[in-house]
Amino acid sequence: MLHLTLQSILHLSIFTHFCEAFLGILPHFHLFQHFFTLAPIPNATKPAVIGGYELVFRPETRDEYLAYDLAGKEAEWKSFWFHVGNFKSPLPERVAGAPQVQQNWSSTEPGGKQVECILHVIANFKNKGVTGDHVVFSFVSHWIQPLQRRKHPAFRYEGTKDPTRLSPEAMAHSEVIRRCCQVLDITNTLFGSQSTRKDLGKC
Repeated sequence: MLHLTLQSILHLSIFTHFCEAFLGILPHFHLFQHFFTLAPIPNATKPAVIGGYELVFRPETRDEYLAYDLAGKEAEWKSFWFHVGNFKSPLPERVAGAPQVQQNWSSTEPGGKQVECILHVIANFKNKGVTGDHVVFSFVSHWIQPLQRRKHPAFRYEGTKDPTRLSPEAMAHSEVIRRCCQVLDITNTLFGSQSTRKDLGKC
């Protein structure tokens, strides 16, 4: 995980929550391969020791997926983060050195009929105006960490008393917007309501 950039983690979060809360399925690996590949940072000959690879959209399928732009894409994110101990239940031990290129990182395994069916459902969501911004708004406002180990997937969400929530308290609408603005470039995005557009205008 040390080799993935913060933008990569956000891509994973949006994809996971979109699959669970919007499509009503568990995250689908071949669907993920259909949209994403790994790119070396800063280059393939000498990737960085930490943050050496980044999930990026496949240009040939980008238009089939939800629209969204990540904030701070040009920022040097490493200066804002630090490492903590590997507490219980521990993550795998860190392997020292830069990431080693694996051929399957950029493979495009055929998704088959299942992926084709899901792509039709995604197209329907896109036609209704759903974007990645809506997905982030959903998991932020519901206090859900999509990549955290949880009792059940988001399609079984039980409301304010759901055990997967980080807090039972309702988050203020303005705070949800503020947090969305921190991770997304949404200056030209409309979530729908007039009150939301006013809040977005303050970001």
